[in-house]
Amino acid sequence: MTDKTVLITGATSSIGLLTARELAAQGARTIITGRDVRRGERAAVELRRFAGHDRVHFLRADSTTIEHNRELAETVLTRFSRLDVLINHVEASFEQRWETEEGHEATLATNVLGPYALTGSLLPLLKRSAPSRIVNVTSGAFATIMRHPFEDLNAEHHYDGLEVFARSKMLRILWTFALARKLASHGVVVNAADSNSRWHAASKASVFLASTEDHAEVTGTYLEDSTKPAHATMRTLDVEDQDRVWDLCTTLMAAAKGPRPLPRPRHARDAV
Repeated sequence: MTDKTVLITGATSSIGLLTARELAAQGARTIITGRDVRRGERAAVELRRFAGHDRVHFLRADSTTIEHNRELAETVLTRFSRLDVLINHVEASFEQRWETEEGHEATLATNVLGPYALTGSLLPLLKRSAPSRIVNVTSGAFATIMRHPFEDLNAEHHYDGLEVFARSKMLRILWTFALARKLASHGVVVNAADSNSRWHAASKASVFLASTEDHAEVTGTYLEDSTKPAHATMRTLDVEDQDRVWDLCTTLMAAAKGPRPLPRPRHARDAV
């Protein structure tokens, strides 16, 4: 990984920081993001000390809005000439409902719309750096969703923090599979890693997807506990639901200021 550049969002603590430690220790130029500058700078110092090199960078980022994610992408594009791995680790769960300045429920905004905006804005750099990888960190909690994932999407009529979080993770994995289909012929592989309470196991899954040559050309998978494939639900494998999430993100991103949204992915059977 010594010639690779890796960006890990929300990596100033917990699983994200453990993932950054492992990749930095392998020699990767490691970029971490977070909202708290003091915590971020401390994390960067810790990573440099642990890895034994100074190719560790902290970028302050507010991950709750499309526009802020676009600004983060612009900073990355300005400061770095390549990006080999993007790990969308940032996530949030809130006990009470609130809306971002763009009018979106905050969990949906942080866990789904933000990563979509960031990834879309960084795709040109990821493609130029190909073969490259995108790892979307999700959670097995998505399998607990009983209601239709698109029902009351902005949680205006009913709000349960855990349920809204789990739903956002289902939407993220649906988007992951859609993105994998879209990028199948562009040299960018896209996979999902399970984030759970077993921090070391979860970080290993992300590190494996980001760095191992054994998985270099495998795309559209969901891993848990290091290298073990997890069983996706029937709903997450539903191409119509995958495209519906894509269309949702595209519509909401188009409504925000900035670059044009990504085109809708073609069905696998239509790919060339």
